[in-house]
Amino acid sequence: MTAAERNFYSDPSVISDPRSYFDMMRAKSPVAWEQHHGTLMVTGFDEALEILNDKSGVFSNASSIVGPIPGLPFEPRGSDIREQLDAHRAAMPWADHLVCMDGTRHAEHRMLLGSLLTLGACSSTALQYHTLIPAQPAKTQAQQSVGFQLQLMPVRIPVQVDQPSLVIRQNDGQLSILENALWASPPADEFHDALAFELEQRLGTRNLSGLPGNPGQPLLTVRTDVRRFDSLPGSHAALDVVWSLGFSNSPGHSHSLTCATTVTEPASSGLDSLVTAHQRAIGKLAEEIAGTARQWFEQRDAGCR
Repeated sequence: MTAAERNFYSDPSVISDPRSYFDMMRAKSPVAWEQHHGTLMVTGFDEALEILNDKSGVFSNASSIVGPIPGLPFEPRGSDIREQLDAHRAAMPWADHLVCMDGTRHAEHRMLLGSLLTLGACSSTALQYHTLIPAQPAKTQAQQSVGFQLQLMPVRIPVQVDQPSLVIRQNDGQLSILENALWASPPADEFHDALAFELEQRLGTRNLSGLPGNPGQPLLTVRTDVRRFDSLPGSHAALDVVWSLGFSNSPGHSHSLTCATTVTEPASSGLDSLVTAHQRAIGKLAEEIAGTARQWFEQRDAGCR
């Protein structure tokens, strides 16, 4: 039996040798149809990240544990079955487990469970929540609206700091997780939403965030890979980000432009100062991205600033 014929959901050989199966599927495409049950197998990292972070309902956790074998307890109607899933969720396996919940219900239960599992829940110290989104836009000169649309893709962030709690760096190179200081949402979402906020201010256009745009207008797609997100109390907050720009529906922009930005902002010993320093750093990153995008859109041979 060849790897192409194996059934991921029932063939014991996949359990004993999963690598060859995943290598085969990944070689076909980062997103490929599985032939036995007609499911989509997502093996690409960027593709999986984009789907899991998509808030438009393109993916549901409802069948993530048992896969397609039990089947749906209803006959799907149309391409958007979110309302049907919600109406029949109680009849589906593992429906009362966090990993199978979607949307607001998943977020609410995850936050409740997260607080119960942290040491801070056993302490008298109150939990503090922080956000990378500033209360007010940065004071920048009024910018003329650009002639293109904006789409900011999900952000990749270092695993070491992709935690519900704030992670700070010690002078000796050690990292400390602050159990009582939490991000208001997952760090990757915080960074994405803060960067989108800053880019909107500088480009004079809104982030589509997966929504349909104007098909006749150029679309700028921004991808960001955060290589470093350091928080050193009493010293600084530092970012090292590799980012790329790509235009669609724009003649002459057939390739992407990849750049890098490093920002260090001073901070005092308080956590509020650290978070504010990161907000300023993201603002400077947005300034670099927006300036480069404007320049590249107008001058197609332009490069990174």
